[in-house]
Amino acid sequence: MDGEKWEYEVCPIPQSAQHPVGYAECYEYLVSAGFDIVIFDSLSHAWHGAMEKVDAYARANRGDKFGGWAQVTPEQRKMLTTMTDPRAHTIATMRVKSEYERIDDAGKMKIKKVGMKTDQRENTEYEFDAVIRLEVEKPRGACREGSWLHGDGRQDVRPPWPDVWKPLFDWWLSAEPVDAVSPEDHHRRLLNAAKTLPDLATVWGAIPKVLQSRLADDKDRRKAVLANESESRRCRDRFRRGEDTAGVCPTMTTHCSRPAHAPGLPD
Repeated sequence: MDGEKWEYEVCPIPQSAQHPVGYAECYEYLVSAGFDIVIFDSLSHAWHGAMEKVDAYARANRGDKFGGWAQVTPEQRKMLTTMTDPRAHTIATMRVKSEYERIDDAGKMKIKKVGMKTDQRENTEYEFDAVIRLEVEKPRGACREGSWLHGDGRQDVRPPWPDVWKPLFDWWLSAEPVDAVSPEDHHRRLLNAAKTLPDLATVWGAIPKVLQSRLADDKDRRKAVLANESESRRCRDRFRRGEDTAGVCPTMTTHCSRPAHAPGLPD
């Protein structure tokens, strides 16, 4: 669209997890994996899943939808609180419920399709720093956020050209710079910091599968180092106990010239 080529990973959300709890868990998973920009497309699916949970509760409890909302409402709030926390930048698309209205166009009545409320819980858009609305007939964006566009919180309805986006980018770039670490480098550091083979297995298991293929060589190198260190410790223990290390611990002949029958000597 803008001539740039962007590299990104995809994390599909299963149908069974397309609800507020599932979206919050997805965000937690991606943040823990080191991602600092998360895009949800779209947030409307979470709302549909929330309503399905309410309906399922009502069917199981004699039509009691109030009880269903008592469960879903806290989950919805937690999802929005989680997704808008400072650990990552979140971009979320939302569908818009379309309606038709009759308009007077130079004395002639026309039917116009207009976008109304977002297909999410009422006022959800106010949880975000900026809201961009794209109209059906004209490529216009409505940017809502007094902190970066207007001091009085007015809406700006103009074609989304660069001058519309500049205040937003200026606001983002006004923050203090931080050392950017890619998710791949983040997990590479964790692999290299593993002290034991069980620690390495734990770190490896927490790495998203999409990154494991890139880090397999790093994991194998660290595994070889730790395995060698583990074998060396085992041989030293056997040596100290006076057990025969010949043929079992060939590395001992390189590092140790003491007889095997002299236990208790310091390394």
